[in-house]
Amino acid sequence: MKRICVIGAGPSGIFTLKAFHESDVQYEIVCYDSQKQIGGLWLWENENMITADYHSIHSPMYEHLRLNGPKETIEFADHLFPQSVETSFPERDVVMKFLEDYVEKFGLNQYINFNKRVENVCYLKNESAFKVTVSDDITSTSFVKEFDYVIVCTGHYCKPYQPIYPGEETFPGKIIHAKHFRSARRFIGLRVLVVGAGLSAIDIVVLCDRHGAKSATITSRKAITINLPSAIIIKPIFTRIDGSRVHFSDGSTDEFDVIVYCTGYVHSLDFLEEKLQFHSRDRLALPLYLGTVLPANTKLFYVGMASQVYTFTMFYHQAKLIRCILEGKVTLPSFQEMQSVIKEWQCKEELLKGKEACMGFQNNHMKELIDLTHSDERYLVLSHFLRLCRLRAKEFDKYTDLKFERVF
Repeated sequence: MKRICVIGAGPSGIFTLKAFHESDVQYEIVCYDSQKQIGGLWLWENENMITADYHSIHSPMYEHLRLNGPKETIEFADHLFPQSVETSFPERDVVMKFLEDYVEKFGLNQYINFNKRVENVCYLKNESAFKVTVSDDITSTSFVKEFDYVIVCTGHYCKPYQPIYPGEETFPGKIIHAKHFRSARRFIGLRVLVVGAGLSAIDIVVLCDRHGAKSATITSRKAITINLPSAIIIKPIFTRIDGSRVHFSDGSTDEFDVIVYCTGYVHSLDFLEEKLQFHSRDRLALPLYLGTVLPANTKLFYVGMASQVYTFTMFYHQAKLIRCILEGKVTLPSFQEMQSVIKEWQCKEELLKGKEACMGFQNNHMKELIDLTHSDERYLVLSHFLRLCRLRAKEFDKYTDLKFERVF
C-alpha cells in the first residue's frame, strides 16, 4: 500500500484528501497541519483577532472579508453551498462552514493530525522514500515517519513580501503587511496609505474609507483601472518616507499615520530539503510540470501553489491528476520533456497582457487537468470570471451585489 504524506489541511489539503479518499485504490494517507482545526488561511480563530497583536495570528483573514470570486465557481457537483446562502460573495465564516461541512460529509477528518508541524522533509534515495520529521505542538515532542510520496499543500499566503523604502525607519506610525490587517475599525480617524494594486489592496482601502479612516489613499506602480469611491485618493508609487510625510513619484507629498503593504507573498518551503524546493516569484506558471509535479523528484507534488483565478476546484483537479499519475492512468514524460513544457508555459505567461488574459491562461491549465482526469467540463467557468472582472472594474464597491448562475 502506497504511503502518502499530505502537508496542510487548508483548502488544497482538504481537496487533495477527497481526491484520494474516493479512489478504488487503497492508500495509507496521513495529513499533518500545525493548526488546531481545518481551514488554512480561512481559519478565523476568534474575535480576539481584531484586537490581537498584529503578528500573533496565523490567518490573513480580516473583518468584513468576503469571497472575492463568485461562490458558484468554487462549488462541486457533490457539494454545494446551502440554498439559504443567496449572495454570490459570502463572508469568510460562510466559506469556512462550507469547508467544515465538506470535511464532515466525506469523512476526511480521519486522515488529519492537528497541532502537528512538519519540520523537515528529506528524500532517502537508497530507500526511495521520504523521511518526514514532525513536531507535536501539544506535547512538545517530535517523531519521524517514512512515506513513499509527499504532497505539499501549504499554500502561498504564509510569508509576506514587504519591500523596504528609503526613510521607512523614520516613520512614527504603524507599518504592517496585509497579512496582519485585521479590521478597518483599528484605523478610525487615521490617515491610511495602502500600497499595491491587487484585490486585497483595493478591498482594504475601500474598507478603511467606509469604516471611518480620516483619509484613505492607495499607491501603486501599476495604474488603478478600477473605479473606486470618490473619497479614495489615488497616487503613483511613493519613493521615500520622511517622518510621517511620504513622497510620491509625481513630486507630491502627504502625511500618514498608517501604511499597509499589500505587496503579495513569497513561497515559504524551508521545511523541505533544498533539492525538493522550487524557487519562483508568485506567478501563474510555476516551475512545476502541469502545475503539480517537481521534475527533479516525481514522487513529490505540490497543490495550489500558483497565483490563482481558479481555487477550490483547481486544487481538487490537481490532486486528482496526482492520483491518476500514481495509479498509472497518466504517464509522466522525461525530465527534459517536463522542463521543456514548463518553459513553454512560462514563455506564454510572459506575453499575457491584462487580467482577462491571465484568466484565460489559467482556464487553459484547468482544461488540461480536466482532460487528463476525464472530469466534468462544467468546472470550466471562465465566463463567470470574465463577467466579474468587467463589472468589478466599473464599480468595485458594489460588485458583491452581483448574482451568478449555479453551475451544478
